[in-house]
Amino acid sequence: VRSGTKVTIRGRVLATTTRTGVKGVAVRVAVAPSVGASSSVTVVTGTGGVFALTFTARTTTTVSAVSTRKPWLASSSGVTVQGASAPMVCRVSTTVLRPAATGRGSCAVAGLPAGTGLALRYVFRGTTRTLAAGRAKGAAIPFSFAFPARGVYLLRVDLARNRAYVATSSGLLRVVVR
Repeated sequence: VRSGTKVTIRGRVLATTTRTGVKGVAVRVAVAPSVGASSSVTVVTGTGGVFALTFTARTTTTVSAVSTRKPWLASSSGVTVQGASAPMVCRVSTTVLRPAATGRGSCAVAGLPAGTGLALRYVFRGTTRTLAAGRAKGAAIPFSFAFPARGVYLLRVDLARNRAYVATSSGLLRVVVR
């Protein structure tokens, strides 16, 4: 999901003997984002033994649920991981350049772990090429670029999968060389 998206996690509690859903069972649900504080809440199963919890995914998040043990219900648990794409905001200092002139840009990615692999790529005349690659030093990603030929270039920054986010590409930044 995109960072900032509301996500609903659903589960079901079944009776050990009949394998049917059990209403009224307390389930402890823990939400552990890869960046930031964890939280937990107790929810109660409804019709069919179903429970649900809605949260906002800002980074990749691990959600675990544990039901309480009862004489007719074994303690059970489940874990799911919800991947989140990075909330990238990218800009270039100018959108029109002369051939071989240097342009500058930057991206900001909240909570980006240092050391995340990244690449500055561009599309020119239908072909995608990598202009530069490296590792992020943190949430700010500065970059520079220059192109020798006249035309329209579409720049983007690609981030590798990391503990906080799934692999993510920025939006396209249009640069015209005249």
